[in-house]
Amino acid sequence: MSRLSFINRHSMPLLCTAALLLALLPKPLVASPNVGSPKLVLSDQRGVEQAQGVFVQSHTTMSVTGLINKVTVKQAFKNQTDQVLNGRYVFPLPDESAVYQLKMRVGEREIIGKIEEKKRAQADYALAQRQGKKASLVTQKRANVFVSQIANIEPGQTVSIELVYQELVRYQQGQFSLRLPMVVAPRYQPSHLVYDMDLTGNWPKVKPSDPLTELEMHLKDVTQGVEPILTQQINIDLNLGFALNDIHAPFHAINQQNQGNRYQVALAEGTTLANRDFVLRFRPAEQEAVTAAVFKEHLNGEDYALIMLMPPSAQYQQQQRLAREVVFVIDTSGSMHGSSLEQAKSALFFALANLDPQDSFNILAFNSNVNAFSQHALPANDFNLRRARTFIYGLEAQGGTEIASALNSVLDGQTHHDFLRQVIFLTDGSVSNEAELFSQIKQQLGDSRLFTIGIGSAPNSYFMSRAAQVGRGTFTYIGDVSDVQWQMKNLFNQLANAALKQLHIEDAQGNALDFWPKPIPDLYFDQAMMVAVKLRPDQQEIRIAGSQANGPFSASFKLANATEGDNIARLWARQKIKALQLGAAVQIEHEEPIAEQVLSLALKYQLLSPYTALLAIEHSPSLGSGSSDETVITPMAVKGWTAPLPQTDGQSIWQLIAGLFCVLLAIAVHRYERKLC
Repeated sequence: MSRLSFINRHSMPLLCTAALLLALLPKPLVASPNVGSPKLVLSDQRGVEQAQGVFVQSHTTMSVTGLINKVTVKQAFKNQTDQVLNGRYVFPLPDESAVYQLKMRVGEREIIGKIEEKKRAQADYALAQRQGKKASLVTQKRANVFVSQIANIEPGQTVSIELVYQELVRYQQGQFSLRLPMVVAPRYQPSHLVYDMDLTGNWPKVKPSDPLTELEMHLKDVTQGVEPILTQQINIDLNLGFALNDIHAPFHAINQQNQGNRYQVALAEGTTLANRDFVLRFRPAEQEAVTAAVFKEHLNGEDYALIMLMPPSAQYQQQQRLAREVVFVIDTSGSMHGSSLEQAKSALFFALANLDPQDSFNILAFNSNVNAFSQHALPANDFNLRRARTFIYGLEAQGGTEIASALNSVLDGQTHHDFLRQVIFLTDGSVSNEAELFSQIKQQLGDSRLFTIGIGSAPNSYFMSRAAQVGRGTFTYIGDVSDVQWQMKNLFNQLANAALKQLHIEDAQGNALDFWPKPIPDLYFDQAMMVAVKLRPDQQEIRIAGSQANGPFSASFKLANATEGDNIARLWARQKIKALQLGAAVQIEHEEPIAEQVLSLALKYQLLSPYTALLAIEHSPSLGSGSSDETVITPMAVKGWTAPLPQTDGQSIWQLIAGLFCVLLAIAVHRYERKLC
């Protein structure tokens, strides 16, 4: 036997085995993070790496009074290089936030920012940058995605910017909750959209020249074995006016202390990695303490009110039991790989176990394609449920996030007279074409109801909440497997009870008021309605009217008993801007162009919007001429992501090609050996 023959006979099985392993083994998304000194890799817009050496740290303080959460976000940028740098940092905020204040600190100097029309602010910032002045520009990319730009950070210098925003405190299922997003997860960008680097988590494309049909990008830090480290400090002051209990953060360790009915909360370790959303939940010590509340504000000769109403459970009469068709839609794209898909599967298993025998159901899994469990809904009997569980067990995450295809498959635009049709959509919502999808939902909904479930450490809550609003359902957030049972139980309570519908607000004479959001979404079991209202002069009463399963619904409030509040006018304007933009997305006609209405509101009430920006400029230049190159600050990888982002034809395409090459090589060697023999 020749030596070559011996080697080939023994090596061919090994080559084939290696080929199969290479084809099937997924790559890790990131290397183990280096938790040493906090460093960031800076890169230009082409993805070319620049000097390491800018330290970024965020500190968020929240002050909750009544129903309003006032939040201050401080971002410190320190240049640890010997070159003048300009920084660009993409960061998330809650999609309901009303951002209205900016301060820039350079040493002992403080520069107060102002709201300007966006194009003008961008031109002023570019001029200041060229002149060597310190400047900060904050713009809004999406309702929940913002960009900070800092000009001319000198070597060794620290520049801090301070943003202030307000939001409403969420109240549902008998508990309050706050959520602070800390990382922008990369968004899937369909090929027909203009590529936007800010929506990729600043992770550059693998091949910038290729047409982008998926998120073709990678973490360049992986090749160096270093993940960027960004930290967040959080302090919260709770002063709701009544005693609280069960204060907890499900995904972070916290410390808390209180003095009477005032509570202070902080992270137990001081800081945390900015790689997943922070959530705080708390309950009133007496549930009866929160059934209704009215706050009012007088500003510049005008009056505004903020209303919270939690209708008693008796108002939600369980509807006469119609047959119910429940369609579960689960995202199995590449961004769901790891813990996100496990959470979604756990939620589906729980949901299947809670179906009634008279229900029918179906399951659709989607990524770049749609894979249906059945061609039509099946009875929820034991045989079909066992088959469904087997189908769920076999789901794997790969490919793109083609939500439009999934909506086409599940929304039929029909009216269903003999049964209720409820669609439960489980996804991280990592898409960039939100407006197109809102329009699609509006056009194809019919009488179905769309309930969205946000999955993972940092879901796109802007898409999830707006999609549920357009779909006349609710949005539920599941951030961990331990959260599944409680959240899904609450969701099935909502599905089992008729909603309060056609809600509107009027004065004592029945005249419609200027309230937002408009229309008011359907109100489901154990949900609170929160509405901001612009009042008429000398108005004394507010009435809420709607319909329930057994007839009309009504409630009224005397404004003489309302509590004085702050910044309600801004919240009213923010809610109106949100409604206008959503109306534009679903193609509702308006008398005045949307952009002009939003710009006018944002300038009057000093709010950040798609058409305004916050700008702060130091008037005295500290440099002879400024730096022109902009460096992009790389965020951390989203906690729980364990696989590469989807490639053009699925995440495993290159593994399969490499595996096929090894198989062909083994065959060629084997044939060569036979010729020699």
